[in-house]
Amino acid sequence: MSLHVVLKNQVSSDSPVREVNPAQGNYLWGPKLDVALLGGVSIIAFLVLQLVEMSSGAMATLAVVMMALANVVNHPHFAHSYQLFYGTWADKDFQNLPKEFKLRWRVVGLWIPIVLAAVLAASVVLYLDGSPVWLAATINLMAALVGWHYVKQGFGMAMVDAAIKKTFWSADARKALLWNAYACWIGAWMIINHGSAGAAFWGVFKIQLNIPTEVLALVAASVVSTTCWAVLMATRSAQSAIKSGKSWKELPLTGLMAYFVSLYLWTIFATVNPAYLFVIPFFHSLQYMTVVYRYKANETSSTGETSLVSRELIRFSLLGAVLGALGFWIMPWVADYYRTGQWRDELTGPALALTSFWVFINVHHYFIDSVLWRQGNPRVSKYLFAHLSKK
Repeated sequence: MSLHVVLKNQVSSDSPVREVNPAQGNYLWGPKLDVALLGGVSIIAFLVLQLVEMSSGAMATLAVVMMALANVVNHPHFAHSYQLFYGTWADKDFQNLPKEFKLRWRVVGLWIPIVLAAVLAASVVLYLDGSPVWLAATINLMAALVGWHYVKQGFGMAMVDAAIKKTFWSADARKALLWNAYACWIGAWMIINHGSAGAAFWGVFKIQLNIPTEVLALVAASVVSTTCWAVLMATRSAQSAIKSGKSWKELPLTGLMAYFVSLYLWTIFATVNPAYLFVIPFFHSLQYMTVVYRYKANETSSTGETSLVSRELIRFSLLGAVLGALGFWIMPWVADYYRTGQWRDELTGPALALTSFWVFINVHHYFIDSVLWRQGNPRVSKYLFAHLSKK
């Protein structure tokens, strides 16, 4: 999620702004809810799972529970990015945007999915012909982009909270936080590629690159050094804000928490606890949807809907759930059944359609987010911050 680019002019002059009590501060949903939804609950889950020794049966139960929850949080979060992206494209103000912005939108909305679908189709054909390398490479590409997406979303949360609190991180702090995010991304990708080659994703062979230990050590050093740099710059920026008259409540510390949770608990240390690995996608999606539903709630209120649970929000949610089910389960299962004559999963053999659909949606989602939340998107700049006070 590239919300990090929404740094200036967060509340446009023509935004439908609802005045709030300045004494309560500005938040997405409230001080406690923001902390919980943007990563606080995942910290508690991490600590609990570290203290509890889970049996194989309990691990299996946790996996089933999280897979069930994926249908109401994880998969709809992907679908919502499609709804917002193509909805923005259809906006009448889109045609008035700069050519560079529209070109970027068309590349991601048209050419990326065409190329990605062609690559995946060719990879499946080669897999069926006895060459699994290309399909395995697309799975590894997805793994690399997962880390990239997680750290960019974490950085975006830090910047969005700063915009909401109207207490911005210094240029040096932003640079340090961004470089640390990239270091953590590279480090996490190398960790999952360190060791013997071969793993499974829906029964399909997944390539690993067997990164040398020496290279991994250098990357680890860069993670440590950029983390220290980021902490130092963020501390200096916070001290400067305090000196300028800001209170501690006005500092964007919730976003900073979301940043470190995304980079470390969900990325660098994701594989430390196998049980926690099951819950990370849920918390990542919950963080994303916290912002999405604030955006949609503001958009809905601008049309005259005063209830938080409006018809438009219900329609948006239900459509996301349906699209998620279609994209992640129904269409790929039907395609695999049509090809093999049986319902495929990891236990019954390679589920090629399931693999291809999951890779396509994940990879395309990361590209969508790279433009959806950019500064210059008229709908995001208009609605994401519209509930804040002008004071």
